[in-house]
Amino acid sequence: MWPTAVVAALFAATSIAVRMLVPWQPADANSTVRREFAAFGSPQVCVAVAVGAIGFGGFFAVYSYIAPMVTESAGQPGGAVPWVLSGCCSPSGARRWR
Repeated sequence: MWPTAVVAALFAATSIAVRMLVPWQPADANSTVRREFAAFGSPQVCVAVAVGAIGFGGFFAVYSYIAPMVTESAGQPGGAVPWVLSGCCSPSGARRWR
């Protein structure tokens, strides 16, 4: 129960901080959904979205490959998966395995 309360308190504190620190700006009167989606016509936006999709997809592919290896093959508990991922799959951990 207490983790939920901690998350709720962090959410409330963040909401209050954003409300107090981010200056208010009026909305653009000419803004429409069609105009916002027109940004996807830009090659830079498409590349940024593709890089993000490939990056996140790659992370989840690695996670779905390593998690069963740690729990089933190595016999470790599920709580060991994040430690293994941070140790061998992070940029700093990958240098140790060369």
